[in-house]
Amino acid sequence: MKKILKLLKFLNTRKFFYDKPPEKKIIIFDTKSEKFISYLFEKKEYYVLDVSLDKINLYIILKLILNFKKLNFHNYFYEIIKKINPEYIFTFIDNAISYYRLKKEFKNIKFISIQNGIRFVTGDILEHFKTDKNIYFIDHYFTFDENYTNAIGKHIKGNYSIVGSFKNNSFSINKNYEKGSICYISRMSDIFLDFSNTMSQDKLKKNYDNWEKDLLNFVLVLLKNIKTLCLEKKTKLNILGSSPNFKKENVLFDHLIGSKNYNFYPRKETYDSYKTIEKFEVLINPMSTFGYEAIARKKKVCFFYGDFIEGSNINLQQDNKKGNFFSDSNEYGEVKRIINYLIDVDEASWSSELKKYNKKRFFYDKNNSKIKEFLRVNKITKKWDK
Repeated sequence: MKKILKLLKFLNTRKFFYDKPPEKKIIIFDTKSEKFISYLFEKKEYYVLDVSLDKINLYIILKLILNFKKLNFHNYFYEIIKKINPEYIFTFIDNAISYYRLKKEFKNIKFISIQNGIRFVTGDILEHFKTDKNIYFIDHYFTFDENYTNAIGKHIKGNYSIVGSFKNNSFSINKNYEKGSICYISRMSDIFLDFSNTMSQDKLKKNYDNWEKDLLNFVLVLLKNIKTLCLEKKTKLNILGSSPNFKKENVLFDHLIGSKNYNFYPRKETYDSYKTIEKFEVLINPMSTFGYEAIARKKKVCFFYGDFIEGSNINLQQDNKKGNFFSDSNEYGEVKRIINYLIDVDEASWSSELKKYNKKRFFYDKNNSKIKEFLRVNKITKKWDK
């Protein structure tokens, strides 16, 4: 009975249409992927497969019923792909295991993934592979760095190219920042928004995983010590928002930092943050993708991480948990040490420091030239023909 009620509730929030999918050379896997990567192709070349099922095609449902196929997500997507008969399928949600399961069904269609965020082990696809011992395949996978390529390549076999962050690559590098300025990169997942309702860890509305609770506690202590340091330096903290619900995010930081002690830069548009960070000299990153993107553009970024998120250690040598710009501690002494180092270090010395990690952790490909060249050489689209 519960399953039926859950299904009815799901269907009640969806829109329905009846249409035979047209044949296309390219499928973009999911509307979220379309938002970021559709500009790579001509509009007439691709079809967007709505993985979220906000809109359900009754033509496909009817086909499944008539062929006595079970009604589930996999069969629904399979039937759409079969009808469209594309040569290529691209996705920007590269951590969706359903995508790689579909690849097993279509060996003659080329599946291509573009990594859209940093992939730690905890709470992501690499954690999935701790229990799923199957080997999956991909025709081409464009990744952030060498570290993730080596890790995911053990489970998903295919051709890999390191290109850095697709979104980040669209923005140029410049050094026009305010000397001594400090900016905290907000990480605003569900547990932080939940916490902002009551400002109490004991009154969280839902059951979160232990690592999420540990993350919340870690960040609260980190912010307390950042606030203390900024007050000591008589420097106003800048906070780069990350949530579309920026009003609630603003309320949280008012409570934690004090409204007069910081400047808030909300993320009102998708790419706001990539432009805003250029204003600041030092960025503070609490295990967020954006910190990795910023340092790939040679920004001075300090990384604070906890062992409760496996794989979040910025250093590939796991026995060394502290370095000039990273630490597994959120204590005041570490916060002060790292921020002072980044303020004092000159650009030449910072560039030398980054060379130890380039490609293994941080990579930047201006204007995504590698992906565009891949599309051109393989004649996937005419858009980038020279």
